[in-house]
Amino acid sequence: MIDKGSLVCTTHIGKLQMGTVTSRRVGDDKWAYYKVQWHDNEKYEAILSRYRELNPNGVYGREEYRAGELFEVTASEVSSLVNGHLDFIHSCLAPKVVENG
Repeated sequence: MIDKGSLVCTTHIGKLQMGTVTSRRVGDDKWAYYKVQWHDNEKYEAILSRYRELNPNGVYGREEYRAGELFEVTASEVSSLVNGHLDFIHSCLAPKVVENG
């Protein structure tokens, strides 16, 4: 179960977002709602700033995310995925060194 302190991810405008849950509550509709401190989220914040420039009266950004919009992950899962990607890149896509013999 996602709870305070959980590492979570979601996507928005084609960008993977990862963050840490800072609070959890259950709404009147019986859904769990979470507040998240997003990590390395400058691109998303820049887009929101641009929206606010275009329409200062609009409301942009999210305070809470409903269960089902977030997916819990562990740091070891993220590390394993990144290492698998890097291993693939280095073994399959890196240029092969040819020695003159």
